[in-house]
Amino acid sequence: MWGNIKELVEPELLERLRTYLSEAGYKPSVRDNSISIEKTGFTDQTVNLEIRLLDIDGHRVLNFESIVSETASSFERASLALIQGNTACRIVKFTLNELPLDHEHRFELRASTHIFADHFSKDEISSMTFLFLSELDEIDNQLREILERKPS
Repeated sequence: MWGNIKELVEPELLERLRTYLSEAGYKPSVRDNSISIEKTGFTDQTVNLEIRLLDIDGHRVLNFESIVSETASSFERASLALIQGNTACRIVKFTLNELPLDHEHRFELRASTHIFADHFSKDEISSMTFLFLSELDEIDNQLREILERKPS
């Protein structure tokens, strides 16, 4: 379990990150203290990636995160998708986020990975972004199908 997590605001770091991602061929935008790359991927371009700078127990990390499906799912379906995703992926890790919906327990599936933010290179950012996007894009349609399947 994580301890103390705070979002950090460092416009210079975000601008450097945006520049690196632009030079790697992505179309990033800076918004709300984060970097966003929308409608990206390698097969069907359905991944929306957000990169934020966090302080986790005194360690500065870049958090790469994407919501897998916009549809809220039951705990059972979300858990099944979580297990499938975590079993299939090496870089991307999946977690559940409970959504506050009127007396219902509904969940969204989030994909994420982290890298240390104190010393990173253009090549490291480019490579980690590529690995995250390619691994997630390979499995996201399968996970959406599990999350959105109607009960029979």
